[in-house]
Amino acid sequence: MTFSGCFSESRARGAGTAVWFTILAALSLLVVPLLGLAIAKDRKPTPLPTGFSTQVFGEREYEIIVPSVDASARTYSLVLAIHGDGTPIAKKLASVVGDGFVVCSPRTTSTGKHAWATSAAKEILELVDHVATRVDIDRKRIHVVSIEDFQGFSTFVAFAKKSGVVSYCLVGEEWKGKSPPKSARKQVAVLSLGTAVDPNGNDRVGAIMRLEDKFRTLEQRDEPLQSDYFRYWLHVADGRYVPGYDRSLAWIEGAVAESDAAPNEAAGATEERGVALDVLRRRARTEGKASMIYFFAEDDVDGEDGRALQNKVFFDREIRARCADLLVAKIERSEYVDEFSEFGLSTTPALVMLDEEFNVKAIVEGSISDSRVLSALKRVTSKPARDR
Repeated sequence: MTFSGCFSESRARGAGTAVWFTILAALSLLVVPLLGLAIAKDRKPTPLPTGFSTQVFGEREYEIIVPSVDASARTYSLVLAIHGDGTPIAKKLASVVGDGFVVCSPRTTSTGKHAWATSAAKEILELVDHVATRVDIDRKRIHVVSIEDFQGFSTFVAFAKKSGVVSYCLVGEEWKGKSPPKSARKQVAVLSLGTAVDPNGNDRVGAIMRLEDKFRTLEQRDEPLQSDYFRYWLHVADGRYVPGYDRSLAWIEGAVAESDAAPNEAAGATEERGVALDVLRRRARTEGKASMIYFFAEDDVDGEDGRALQNKVFFDREIRARCADLLVAKIERSEYVDEFSEFGLSTTPALVMLDEEFNVKAIVEGSISDSRVLSALKRVTSKPARDR
């Protein structure tokens, strides 16, 4: 082979090698990023620290409070707190919601006329998704608390499709914004807190209660966010249940001073302190009212009947209205063993309906339903005025 031939063959080999190097280089440009994406996908986001912290997601700052790690809790509920002026209020909410809730409150990035632009709702929902990757959140236990949101922005968050929101609380504001989806009828509980009439003289109650058929439950209360009822309502909306812990009705319970328990007695009348059932008897006699006794026991927590009674039945509008005309007492079964037997009861939860003479008119025990309780109440109450 001549020198020129060897040179040509060598040059051909070099060209082939260069082609392979070019192909390998091109493949590396594709493979390395893909490997990076795979590694990034497997890498879990940094968990959020427990306690209070200020975090940033995209360009949005948010405050968040994560409870101390509870070995018994696999996941936490999330309270998303939105203030109408766009400032975070996580600390304010954390002091009233109770244990077991992650509280997240975003800051607005809007520079427009209003603190929140409707378009920001999508970003807030993305923030919720982001938080759920950094702390174990149950996506079916999302709660929205809106304070002085006079533009109704929070409704675009609470009523978005697949938001996972199960409760919505409005504090000091009128009803505005997005209409609730059909799923809210079975899924969402709504509570409005604040005066019945707004500063401009508008009827807040009427505007809100017109939507009663749109939600699982809906009520208006002239109470502050810090009230014991808000915490109770939130825990019920979260699916929690403690036997006997009920704030739906004006219960007589525990040891009560007669001066507090019987305001309609003649001036100057006094009696020694008594427990709930004793006070109930005296008030039934002096006020001439029918009564209802709710017996419960600690082990009711293991069944569904007590949960159904407290978390569902006592939230029924007509049942609450009828109970408002009664004297109601709530007592633990073990405190009145003899009376429990005298009423002919065998299990808890149990409801005993009594007339003005303290005669038993109806009993509901064991299996609990709206219809059974309503049927029993009709034995001692008349139809509520607003339903006539």
